[in-house]
Amino acid sequence: MEYQEVKCRNCGSPMRVPDTAERIRCPYCGTEYILKSHNNQKNSVYVINYGGRGALFQSYLPSGWDYRVFDDNDSISTLATVCKGLQVFPQDMSAQLLFYPFAFYKDSAPRTSIFSSLGIPGLASGGEYQLDPMSMACNCRWLDLPQYARRRIIGIVSHLLPGSISEPEIYPVSGEALQPKALLFQQTASRKLQKQTSVFPGKFAFRISAGGQLYEGFFATILARVSKNPNASSGDRITDFLKKGTAFMGAMYGIGGPDTSNWGRAFEAPILSHSSGSAASSCEAVFDHFLKELKYGPLYFALQDEELQRVRQVQLQGAITRQQNAIRASQNLSRTLSETSDIVNQACQEHSRQMDHIYAHSTDGIRGVENYRDSYGNTYQADVRYDHIYKNGDTFVGSTDGSLKLGPDWVELKK
Repeated sequence: MEYQEVKCRNCGSPMRVPDTAERIRCPYCGTEYILKSHNNQKNSVYVINYGGRGALFQSYLPSGWDYRVFDDNDSISTLATVCKGLQVFPQDMSAQLLFYPFAFYKDSAPRTSIFSSLGIPGLASGGEYQLDPMSMACNCRWLDLPQYARRRIIGIVSHLLPGSISEPEIYPVSGEALQPKALLFQQTASRKLQKQTSVFPGKFAFRISAGGQLYEGFFATILARVSKNPNASSGDRITDFLKKGTAFMGAMYGIGGPDTSNWGRAFEAPILSHSSGSAASSCEAVFDHFLKELKYGPLYFALQDEELQRVRQVQLQGAITRQQNAIRASQNLSRTLSETSDIVNQACQEHSRQMDHIYAHSTDGIRGVENYRDSYGNTYQADVRYDHIYKNGDTFVGSTDGSLKLGPDWVELKK
């Protein structure tokens, strides 16, 4: 069997490809490629397997086009724990079609936080998206459909193509084929966001230049947003307040609350080609057929469930760790307060002893006596007029200058 040496278009790693292979998976990044197609029908629908685990997508692929699966890590949240997209392209790369999966967001601008300086993808401030590490909601500002299309076209093209990007020319076009998917997503979004939603399907034609080259293509998406109710009753407002409180408490313990996201997308897909290229004339037909046939496979939702369970386990472990840390901190605080109390009590006792000593001496001075001690530690008091005190049994003698000559039975006491 003969082999060819090729490079992965995603990560650039070398791959050995048997001549008879129809598909190949990069051993380094997991990207899968279609190498040969035995289905020569004009409108071929393929099951796209991923990692040898089953069907991730079902999609239309034009004859001679390849694909790769990529991660859309910008849009990960607790409502979309896995975001895997699809890139489809002819072998000459004269066109590119990208599919970004469903995702849900909180209408909030990315902002600086204590996590912004950690260098963790998705947590840094700036850009369109930012994952809130407390609520696990993805912050992204809501825009009306035309503004959203413009923002995403610029973002996607600047990521795909080198060079400076011009302001795109965008025109709305008929998107009737999106209506069935929009109605289905309205039900899904209302269930996910736990409120009634409004949907906004849209398809746009656009032209844009990148690196001095002119490109044209189409962009389609379906957005959903929690419906605003200006006539909400006080009971509804109280319910919303309690939900937000629940969400806040959940965030405190590392578990996303039910009110953390308020809009989402069913998908977004651009197709892009050189305006003078051979693929330009057939772009819209390929695009529409791709969107009509694309479906999520069972594996996509299985990966969501697996990741959600893993996230919840991490969050639970984090909550347990935080609780244990709080208990240890409380114990340390109690121990510190106890030690501080002991130190204060010892200081008070020492101060009391010193004051007693001072008071005793001051009292002795007032009474005109001085304290003396024998070799056994017994204490006696004598008139301050005497500097020397002698003892023999129970008999005491005082002297002012120590000139007394007494017998060997007499012992001088010490002050």
